[in-house]
Amino acid sequence: MTADEPSQTVVLQAGLRNFARLEELLGERLFRFPDLPIDQDLAVYRLTAATSGMTCSTDEAARWNAATTSTVEALSSAHRRLLVAHGATSISTSRDGTISCRYGRTPWRLPGWRRRAAKLSRAAQVSFLTRILRALAAYQPVHDEITRRVAEFEAGRKT
Repeated sequence: MTADEPSQTVVLQAGLRNFARLEELLGERLFRFPDLPIDQDLAVYRLTAATSGMTCSTDEAARWNAATTSTVEALSSAHRRLLVAHGATSISTSRDGTISCRYGRTPWRLPGWRRRAAKLSRAAQVSFLTRILRALAAYQPVHDEITRRVAEFEAGRKT
């Protein structure tokens, strides 16, 4: 940030996206695979304007917010696609962020349904992880930049 740039004081919060409720949401539709860590916590920064805190340029704040919004939208889209792939027909989110799903009728279980369902579940989980990793890779340079700036700010406060 240069002296000429307009600045903005912000407070950073690490927003955590958690997919740990998948068992509760999907029940027996979800098949777990040890090589597919689909319930890991994912952190992105959220900026909020403040009267005291770290200072950044308005351009930086706009760029950081755009990257965060884009990443959170990509993570949410991947999550919704995973739920739909497992049979969710209606997905709603409450004000507090809690997700609930409705499912169509459970299909009649013909012999071999578990094998077929596990194959579909695995394909959906691979797609989910691919989308998440792509979104996080695009966000990583911004995450690293914000992390560096937070470290500089914290070091300056200690001296």
